[in-house]
Amino acid sequence: MRTPNAFTDLRPTLRLFLFIMGVVFLCEATVMFVLPALLPYENNTMVEALVDASLLSVMSSIIILPLMLRLRRRAENVEQAINITDDGYWVVNSKGRFLEVNDGYCRMIGYSREELLKMQISDVEAIEDSALVRSHIESIMRNHQDRFETRHRHKSGRLIEIEVSVVRVGADTMVVFLRDITDRKRAASEIHNLAFYDTLTGLPNRRLLIDRLEQVLARSRQHNCYNAVMFLDLDNFKTLNDTRGHSQGDRLLMEVANRLKGTLRRDDTVARHGGDEFVIIVENLCQQLEHATDISQALAKKIINALNRPFMLDELEFQTSLSVGITLFQGDDVNVDELLRQADTAMYEAKKSAHSRLAFFQPAMQHALVKRTTLESDLRNALSRGELELYYQPQVDASDEITSAEVLLRWRHPVRGMISPAEFIPVAEDTGLILPIGMWVLENACKTLKYWGQDPMLEKVQLSVNVSAHQFRQPDFVDSLSNLLSTCGACASKLKLELTESAVQENITESIEKIRLLQGQGLGFAMDDFGTGHSSLTNLKRLPIDQLKIDQSFVRDLSFDASDRTIVRTIIVMAESLGLEVIAEGVETPEQRKLLYAFGCEAYQGYLYGPPMPLTDFENMAKQQGGATAQAI
Repeated sequence: MRTPNAFTDLRPTLRLFLFIMGVVFLCEATVMFVLPALLPYENNTMVEALVDASLLSVMSSIIILPLMLRLRRRAENVEQAINITDDGYWVVNSKGRFLEVNDGYCRMIGYSREELLKMQISDVEAIEDSALVRSHIESIMRNHQDRFETRHRHKSGRLIEIEVSVVRVGADTMVVFLRDITDRKRAASEIHNLAFYDTLTGLPNRRLLIDRLEQVLARSRQHNCYNAVMFLDLDNFKTLNDTRGHSQGDRLLMEVANRLKGTLRRDDTVARHGGDEFVIIVENLCQQLEHATDISQALAKKIINALNRPFMLDELEFQTSLSVGITLFQGDDVNVDELLRQADTAMYEAKKSAHSRLAFFQPAMQHALVKRTTLESDLRNALSRGELELYYQPQVDASDEITSAEVLLRWRHPVRGMISPAEFIPVAEDTGLILPIGMWVLENACKTLKYWGQDPMLEKVQLSVNVSAHQFRQPDFVDSLSNLLSTCGACASKLKLELTESAVQENITESIEKIRLLQGQGLGFAMDDFGTGHSSLTNLKRLPIDQLKIDQSFVRDLSFDASDRTIVRTIIVMAESLGLEVIAEGVETPEQRKLLYAFGCEAYQGYLYGPPMPLTDFENMAKQQGGATAQAI
């Protein structure tokens, strides 16, 4: 190729120079050799002057010629370098026609040099607006240089990301350098996607969700229009993960994402908040609250119906359901975190409802949210501050003598006083605080058994400890409890663990294995609140438990409810057939106790025999009855 600059322009100049030098040499030869012979001697002074000038010219030519040759070689080297590089090089005129292109650009674009020299910039630019290309060229002609990014279309049709540097070198000429940045742009795009999009579903992640919600919130304050945030949660996703594996769970999440995208408007945002939770931002509903409520409710029902249809996961047909919490905002003085908390709170309200899977955030929920947040914060410090206490409720045999005690957890709050377990235990479960709290209860129960083992009046007393489903499902539960028994030196046969039906039913095989391992060390097991769960008789027969505990809801109305009497009698007969002990809780009247004994139940717990009480009070009661056995939790 010919590079139109000072170096490549030397080639015709050099040819012209050599021609002129040839003429000069002829003239100089004439001056030096012919004129002295023709002119008379008196003119020799003039001749000598001409000869001297000719000699000076020859000497100058001898010096200049090597310089010209060196410049020519340098121009050839520059031309070679321009053709070797992978970057592109153009020379174009103000009309956008190619005057020169290098081999690097030919390789980059897929066209030959001959093809490109018949083309214009608009033939390779991927910008369809030719007027824009023309205005860009005119701007370069005015400003003499520019640098920008654009796209060129390869001969095969694919697009190439190009970085362009332009310099104007003449009245009608531009030199352009081009670099292929397709890989760099692709890498930057991948980094952006990893930072702002969920890798599984391709939806915006929590980081991008917050950014977009901040933008919607800012626009809402300007336009005074209602918008909505919807918090979505799949109701039985964990069951699919546990029974079919995480690969099927991932398949479900991808299918859910696709259905959500197909249900929403173009301007709505759906993001994966984490796990099986999704968040939807619905912008520009309207300026009337009632109408905005109707629109968002209709959209939520549409989403629920879309996700209620069965999903085909390979050959598995899976049915799921959805809980949706909605909060509306109209330029209110709220922030992003508060909006998400409101929608999340409404979603949990929807989960509690037996009839509707949809709930709007209400101000009353805000009070409950603040109360729960405060309770959670206080509970995190309750253990370290020594605010948790253990109470003991007697359990007696058919002779009404204490044989055991159930350990019950209490929280003595420094401001609120005694807080009911029904209020703080669910918070502990939801936050995971139940794990350290549960281990603290077990540790204190083991220490108590160790102490009782040294007292003849209490050495036969058993303790029964409730273990939460979350705690029992921990992979290291068996090892942790075994180490605790060994460290404390407690008698394992005096400790009984009470499990709910839900704790063992989720993974029945694993539950059986854990129970057998601990039974091998001497521990006993009871099924708490029996009759209130959904366990099958088949699973009950497989479980190696020692005792069934009749729930107090069946005992409360035993004296006048024939249905409760039938249920209690059936539980007792079934337990006897399986070789299990039976204990009834919530016994408060002699009539209840008399009926239970008549049905075959010979162990009782309730206010008839004593309320939950501090450890010292229970020990005194047990010693007064001659050292009966005790059971604690």
